[in-house]
Amino acid sequence: MAALRWILLLAGLLFLAGLAAWEMRRPRQASRDSGQRAERNEPGLGSLQEEPPPGRSSERSARSSGRARRAPPPRIDLPPLEPLEDVPEGASADAAFAHGIDEDDAADVAEQTEPPVPIAPLPIPPPLPIPPLLPMPPLRVEWPSEEQRYIISLRVVPASDERLSGRALRQALAACGFAHGRFGIFHQPAADGRALLSAANLSNPGVFDPVTMDFQRFAGLNLFAVLPGPLPPPATLTQLLESAGDLARRLPARLQDEQGLALDAARVEAMKRRVQQLPAVEVRAEPAA
Repeated sequence: MAALRWILLLAGLLFLAGLAAWEMRRPRQASRDSGQRAERNEPGLGSLQEEPPPGRSSERSARSSGRARRAPPPRIDLPPLEPLEDVPEGASADAAFAHGIDEDDAADVAEQTEPPVPIAPLPIPPPLPIPPLLPMPPLRVEWPSEEQRYIISLRVVPASDERLSGRALRQALAACGFAHGRFGIFHQPAADGRALLSAANLSNPGVFDPVTMDFQRFAGLNLFAVLPGPLPPPATLTQLLESAGDLARRLPARLQDEQGLALDAARVEAMKRRVQQLPAVEVRAEPAA
């Protein structure tokens, strides 16, 4: 029985200690809950919280007050703007500026402004007279008779295995001064209109049709000159070599002699020696039939 009394006494003491601890904890919990409810309460619209609430929530209240709406700035009434005066039509920029200032300031500005210096217009030279275009003499093909003529010729052949385009060939001949004429071939006239050089189709029968040649391909050109002609034989050979080189660059193509061999410096010198042996007398022959 004595042991039971000690057990009951110890249980009662533990119960009283727990009850006391519980009663001490309740005020703290209540103050904490009231602080949280105060933090969640936001001020109403149009009201500002001037002083933070007392207690632990003062610090959080100070933070929340920064998010409160600030009071609008005081309204400042500006004086009414005076309407601008209408500037007369045709007035200068100085007159328009003077309308925005008073008379004294306008007078000062007028005294300080220097009058513009008139600039004399530059004299326009009269147009230069355009010289009249001299009419080109008509192309004439006048070759000596077969007993008196001597022909020097070259070949202009493609630089690759493909044949020459008819359109490119026609344009190159036109750029070098050739025109389609008698015998169905192209001729390069001299200053007096007589044919100096001629260009025939390398394939038989040697003619060109300007209407259809743009759609054809050709194996090459037979470029030749009939001596004697409008120029002395050495000058004619020089013109032949220059025109052949110009055509070769435009197409592109390569040059050969009359036998189909590559035209090198040795063959050119041989042609010059043969031409120098020809008479320099110009033969005025009848037009070729």
